[in-house]
Amino acid sequence: MTTAPISLYFDLEPGQVADLEVVSRASLAFAAAVKDLAFFIDPSLDIRIELQSATESSLDFHNLIRNLRKKAGESLSLGALILAAAEGIGTGIRDYEIEKAIAHIQGDDHKGFTPEQLSQLRAMADAANEGRVAQPPVQRFYQEIDRDPAIRGVGTSLTPGEKPRALVPRSEFAARAGRAAPREETVNRRTRVEDIPVVLISPVLVAGTRRWKLKSAEGEFGATIKDEEFVRRVLNGTTNVRMKAGIEMSVELETVEEFRHGVWQVIEHNVLRVFGLTEPPTQGDLLPPDGDNDQSEDGDDD
Repeated sequence: MTTAPISLYFDLEPGQVADLEVVSRASLAFAAAVKDLAFFIDPSLDIRIELQSATESSLDFHNLIRNLRKKAGESLSLGALILAAAEGIGTGIRDYEIEKAIAHIQGDDHKGFTPEQLSQLRAMADAANEGRVAQPPVQRFYQEIDRDPAIRGVGTSLTPGEKPRALVPRSEFAARAGRAAPREETVNRRTRVEDIPVVLISPVLVAGTRRWKLKSAEGEFGATIKDEEFVRRVLNGTTNVRMKAGIEMSVELETVEEFRHGVWQVIEHNVLRVFGLTEPPTQGDLLPPDGDNDQSEDGDDD
């Protein structure tokens, strides 16, 4: 049987304790949402959500999602499930957080995921949340926690013992519960556009807005390729993206940042234009042509 972890974190007001009945009903709604998502992602899954432990500083429930029916490919389905559940209840999960979470999936058939499988995992989770298949239980979850003023935020984590990177604040509970339209808030946002070289880590060879994985001097990140002509050439084979390490892309990169909790945080990367691809030289490229060698040897004989 394969298992995958997901933690549900309730941030409490200082000196306050949560209402047990509220947290219990919210936890049941969370479990219902996970099961709705599981059926959409892979109807053959037979899952049980197990409470492993809980900590008090705020309320942090460490859960384990276990598939009771062994099947081929179950680790990929469970990976997509915990990602969909984490983003459906909480906030967006970044690519590096997904990779950390994968290390905690345990099962006989799980030996890690290829870049193609990671892209498939992300697509499965996105399809589930875009289809809002778990919207009713997610709304019930927020309706419950909105009743308890001691709960000031909620979030999810895919790494056991690690606090969520970002929390849904109490000000958003009512909107997520379906009782009110989201309030418009003034958010400090800035966008910078620069021409930079990046290294291609993982392309996405299907049409759509799924993010390519790239690496710059600031580290790895996911970016949507908005250069439609470049994407068209890649998909029809006019531009050949070989499966080779070290391919460098010259791009016009848009980076969107928001000012949150006193710091600027990157929320989005977009490649607006791709100027070119450069492959690293091979050993043969570094050798002089045969004709040059012959000419040099003739000169030495004279």
